[in-house]
Amino acid sequence: MNDTPEQILDDVRARLKSDPRFEFKQAGKVLRQGRCPECGKKECYVYLDTPFLIRCGRSNNCGWSESTRKLYPDLFDNFSKRYANDPNPNAAADAYMKYNRGFDPEKLRGFYYQASKKLKNGEYADTVRVNLWDGHYWERLIDADKVEANDGRKAMFSYGSQGKITGLAWIPPNMTIEPGDRVILTEGIFKSIAWILTAGPDGKPYKSITGMSAGNLPLKTIDQYRDLGVTWILALDNDRAGHDAAERFRDEMRRMKQHYLIAFPRYKGEDWDDLYRKGALNDRMLQESLWRGWVDMATSIGEKAAYLYARHRRKFFLADYDNTLYRCEIEDDQDKYTYGKDGNYEYPANISDFARIASFKEIGNCAPDFLYFERNAVTGELTYCFNVPIGHGADPETLTITGDLLKSPDSWNSTLLKNLPGKKFSGNSKDLDILHKIWFSRQVNYVRSLPFVGYDKETKAYAFPEWGAYGGKLVKPNELDYLEVGKERLKCGFRTDQYTAPGQFSPAWLRDFSGAFAINGMVVLSWWLGTLFAEQIRGEFGYWPVLEVTGEQGTGKTQMIEFLWRCCGRDEYEGFDPSKSTLVGRSRNFQQVSNLPVVLLEGDREDGKSWDYNELKMLYNGRYGRAIGVKSSGNETAESVFRGGVLVAQNATISTDAEAVLARIVHIHCTKEHFTPAGEEMALRLNRMTVKELSGFIGETLKQERRLLEAFRREFKRIDDSWLANRNIQNRIVHNHAMVAAWANVLPVLFGSACERDEIPRLETYIWSRAVDRQARCSADHPLLAMFWEQYEWLQSSRIEHGCPINLLNHSKNPSEIAINLTHFQEIAGCNRLESIPLNDLKRVFPTCRAHKYLGNRPVASAIRNGATVRCFVFSAEGRKEKEKNG
Repeated sequence: MNDTPEQILDDVRARLKSDPRFEFKQAGKVLRQGRCPECGKKECYVYLDTPFLIRCGRSNNCGWSESTRKLYPDLFDNFSKRYANDPNPNAAADAYMKYNRGFDPEKLRGFYYQASKKLKNGEYADTVRVNLWDGHYWERLIDADKVEANDGRKAMFSYGSQGKITGLAWIPPNMTIEPGDRVILTEGIFKSIAWILTAGPDGKPYKSITGMSAGNLPLKTIDQYRDLGVTWILALDNDRAGHDAAERFRDEMRRMKQHYLIAFPRYKGEDWDDLYRKGALNDRMLQESLWRGWVDMATSIGEKAAYLYARHRRKFFLADYDNTLYRCEIEDDQDKYTYGKDGNYEYPANISDFARIASFKEIGNCAPDFLYFERNAVTGELTYCFNVPIGHGADPETLTITGDLLKSPDSWNSTLLKNLPGKKFSGNSKDLDILHKIWFSRQVNYVRSLPFVGYDKETKAYAFPEWGAYGGKLVKPNELDYLEVGKERLKCGFRTDQYTAPGQFSPAWLRDFSGAFAINGMVVLSWWLGTLFAEQIRGEFGYWPVLEVTGEQGTGKTQMIEFLWRCCGRDEYEGFDPSKSTLVGRSRNFQQVSNLPVVLLEGDREDGKSWDYNELKMLYNGRYGRAIGVKSSGNETAESVFRGGVLVAQNATISTDAEAVLARIVHIHCTKEHFTPAGEEMALRLNRMTVKELSGFIGETLKQERRLLEAFRREFKRIDDSWLANRNIQNRIVHNHAMVAAWANVLPVLFGSACERDEIPRLETYIWSRAVDRQARCSADHPLLAMFWEQYEWLQSSRIEHGCPINLLNHSKNPSEIAINLTHFQEIAGCNRLESIPLNDLKRVFPTCRAHKYLGNRPVASAIRNGATVRCFVFSAEGRKEKEKNG
């Protein structure tokens, strides 16, 4: 890294200074007081002369560090623009080989050259190209952003080469294969280059060729040298494809009567060129890899045990073969077996001698492989994750259990029988202790397990069951079923199949969406987009507004919400009804997602006792107010946290007079006024779109996380500052509506030209009108109450006799009270052809009445029906507003 070009270093320095995650302050040649992503303290620092590593100064209490290459990969992995004007025609390719792959270009002259390839989108991208034979070639894209534009495909062969490379190998220029050579076969050109640049025990570089894939064994090339006594070392990846190829290679080498060895790196996913970059590729590494080859290719338990004994020299150990676990015991006389004593594992000359000093006993009909620890991100609970081969061609099963099930042979045996078909363990305590050492003594990964779907603010990554996103890139789970995000390992521990991995993003549907759902739909889309970053927004501003979508049946609310869920990979879902859910049920729904919406449906139905909209106040700030017990011997609890956004979708508006609740809500009301035949056709087209077609929306959104958040901050400040100048609207209402308006202005960043040029200003103006309406709502009665009193006053003055209005509705004889029977009210209103008011909804909002104080529901001696008892809703005749004015 010390020879990194100054141009890259300048870009890194500029990015560090402007990165809002840290907010560094410059002190000379050091950036200090950056906010640590791990502990939250302003203790991070980085040296500007060597800006390769950011560290937290709290080395004992935190110790977080991260390389700038990991944080800003786009600065290191895009070379074409940097060297566009360089007179050297191979400048970008040389830079890629040197700074990305770690190879010295001077030692590889003639191996490669710089070329270009046309991508699917019509762009041309620079490549590192290697000539093969007969005019064919292999090439690798240089720039990371071009890889993304090429649907993730990094390397390609020339057109027409398919089938023309089968059985053949790329042999590096100027390399000759001579009698008695050892030649390492790899599955990639860069892997072979790593061996070529590594010195062997005699000081000479290794010789290496490649078939360019695990599936292409270069048997034709090997056949050309079959009489030279060459030892062919197959060095593939330590994965399923590598092991399958190794078995085929072994059989072919025996058929061809060739000397062969097989080598595997230590870990799955570890490449030979990765080891080269770490400085770990040497003869000792090769010998250890050859030993792993013998172990993995053993054809019997006796043979496998022999190789294990050769390396570890233990008299009592366990070994598995063909998915069966054995206890192995060795006689005292160890000198009869000498293989591997000198640390050379190339040829097991006396493997048959081992049978005379060993005995074996089966102790299990499966061989679980411990993978990693899972630690629950909320409760801290630790679980153990195993991979258990089932056999008979079935895929292995994953077994995740708590530690108490590993305490004794009986508990372990019971666990296997309970969770896996017919699998058991018959070993003793000593055997289980050895298994514990095998499983837990080696370096084992800890995986952070999320009991929810979506964003994890500790790692700044998104985790879904089938995919994830980190640093502007989509990532897939590795073979061990977790995501590798930076230095962290993350897993979505919430088991659900409701979220499909993103497909290709096409913004063209936006115009149909705008036409079908009009301006209200665009507001919902803006809020929905912002909710995908709710945690980041709350982390910076402390809140994210609630969205309320009302409207009579048939106005398209359900179709709109289900469409947006499909855009996030969730099919056939709208939301849940909080009034039909218990406190525990609601709490779990609120905690199942992070940076995703929680949609509440028809929450105002029935008597309202099971759902209190005052809970929205806490959800707005990211809390829920419910604590759960933590498994421990103490009194610890875990406070419930809300990580998403709330969307309330119902026919009538929320019935509360709590200004603190109303001010936290951005409200829109859907009608049928915008319905047209063209809009209907657009809605039908949207309805026919599948989750596979639409899920690219969330993928593209998360890939552009940094750009979208930067645009949001900029637009929010502009709009918020402008709107705060209006002193007639309280600040909280302004802030909340300005946030949604800011995301409306961000839509063109994501959708590009699919956004109509004049649509965003109209949208911003409309959201401002909703803020004005919300302020009026906070200062007035619920709309149903306003309609009720308007109709009451009109009916009370509608009939005049002798110049005086006749009392039609007030049953109270007390002049200071108004008593109304709703059945009577509804009858009189209907006779006068007034708009019907939903009585159940009206009853719920009576206690919030501002015009006349609500006094309760009780029997009244009717002034209208000659003293007959009538049950009425009773109010104060003196209006509250008049009282406030006079008082």
